[in-house]
Amino acid sequence: MTRRLFHRGYTIEKSEGGNEATEVYRARLGGKSISGSLHNVKKSIEWWADTNTFVNPADFDEEEDDAPPTHQVEEYKGFRIMNDDPEKDEKAGI
Repeated sequence: MTRRLFHRGYTIEKSEGGNEATEVYRARLGGKSISGSLHNVKKSIEWWADTNTFVNPADFDEEEDDAPPTHQVEEYKGFRIMNDDPEKDEKAGI
């Protein structure tokens, strides 16, 4: 049995079988077949729908692994203060 999901007018299919770690979802964008995790397939559909640019779902995994988070979050009197790039503060002398 095939599980079907719909995202922004596109059909995403997942074949039954396998565990959650090996789930592979498939969709067709602009005549091309894509496959990968559900999150990455949805990201590819978003790119295609918004910019008409084809991005392979595997490309999203590489971006997430290479970029470690550089922001800092501090709680101050009930407010969350976020610093996205601490190096900018050091350069500005703050």
